[in-house]
Amino acid sequence: MRLEFEAWGVTLPEWPNHDLKFEAMVSALSSACAGEPIGYKFTKLIQVAHHVAESHPWLLVAFGHAVRLHGHQDLLIAQDGKGKWREKLEGKDGLPGIRLRVSKRDPSLAPDSFILSIIRFLFPEVGKKVMAYMAAQPV
Repeated sequence: MRLEFEAWGVTLPEWPNHDLKFEAMVSALSSACAGEPIGYKFTKLIQVAHHVAESHPWLLVAFGHAVRLHGHQDLLIAQDGKGKWREKLEGKDGLPGIRLRVSKRDPSLAPDSFILSIIRFLFPEVGKKVMAYMAAQPV
């Protein structure tokens, strides 16, 4: 089966259940698309967003595109009661926020080619957006 996926340009992890990057990507992007946590013990999408920002920043670009493509931006805003997510987006105490880092094409916010190939297969619209982000020049 692995060879069949490779023919499609998708490299699967040798042990998917033990590959933390693979698990993080599937759970985070599935959650962003569904508008609710999938594969987490969280109860709100905003908790997933914070987890991605803190533990898997290389998923932020893909997560943001998945949220926008599936119309869940307002849900994140509504769930951000204390404004902590807005602070992460805008920056605080002189530290650059996620939006500035994205606009400057911070490479640490995008997945590696291994994960990107899987994103492109499982979440094709998100994959297209991430590919465009990675191909664009910094602002």
